[in-house]
Amino acid sequence: MFSTDFRVNYLIEEDIDGPKDLTTFDWQVIQLNVVTTKNVIGRVGFGVMNENFGTKQSIFESTFGLSILSNDHKLGGSLEYRVAKDFETDVTPRREISGSFEKQIFSTGSFHGFATLGVVYQRYYSDIILDYALEFVDNFFLYENQSVSF
Repeated sequence: MFSTDFRVNYLIEEDIDGPKDLTTFDWQVIQLNVVTTKNVIGRVGFGVMNENFGTKQSIFESTFGLSILSNDHKLGGSLEYRVAKDFETDVTPRREISGSFEKQIFSTGSFHGFATLGVVYQRYYSDIILDYALEFVDNFFLYENQSVSF
């Protein structure tokens, strides 16, 4: 029912002065899995986006996600929307939409590893736009497969 999520969003912007590091550290402190069936997980998350550039602000971030899994949980897909909002200044530092396909590459007990291929659209401060990007990610999960019957 509950989960947490941490990621490093590593971006480099090339401008006239050379490359700039726009890395963020994003931690969804609490995610509520509001839909949990064998093949579908719907979640809402709340956390913080920490900018590793400029004034190194920490900003509230929320996430809405949907994952669809095969019956054996070895294949799946996800859609996710993230938005970071600074309520003091009414600025939206980041808005993001992503979609991905996941394939399990190993499973050992409750520890599962997935290779992910996806696309991402991001907008930073309404100025910096990353129209699309391909993402290649390794995801690792700790969960216990359980069958539920009613």
